[in-house]
Amino acid sequence: MTVTTMEILGSDGADRPILPLTRATRDALAKYVALKAPTGRRKWAQAEWDLSPDEARGVCEATASATTIDKVWKHPRGGWAVLLPVMGAVIGQPAHEFFRQQIRNAADEQARAQEHERLARAAYARLADRFAVGSGDAGDDAPAARQAGRGLGALGSDETRRVGER
Repeated sequence: MTVTTMEILGSDGADRPILPLTRATRDALAKYVALKAPTGRRKWAQAEWDLSPDEARGVCEATASATTIDKVWKHPRGGWAVLLPVMGAVIGQPAHEFFRQQIRNAADEQARAQEHERLARAAYARLADRFAVGSGDAGDDAPAARQAGRGLGALGSDETRRVGER
């Protein structure tokens, strides 16, 4: 049986609904155990994650120490399979929803980067047309085009000059 974040967030009974973001890690882990083993919880937790009887009781009663919780996360039958639904309940967002949002954000960022690239290419093309040497149609920028053609003040020019010098 797979336990999901939404089941952990669910409720503690018909008359006590639980709102998202109200579960602590210890509470969510205890609820996870309750959903996995409706009866014999302590023995199940003890056998599942190689816990001592006291550690298993702490997990089932939502009083487990940080060391015990780490032991559950690091156990071969613990790990991501337990961590994802439990932490999803603590955060209030299932892991799959988090990853979907990350994918949407990445797609939006890619679209913005592509638009930026398109605008930059268009701007460079306009600059190249505007300052083309010998184009004959440099318009208002004819002195700048002639100057660029002679290498005066052009980027990468060997000649140095100060601002305001001609």
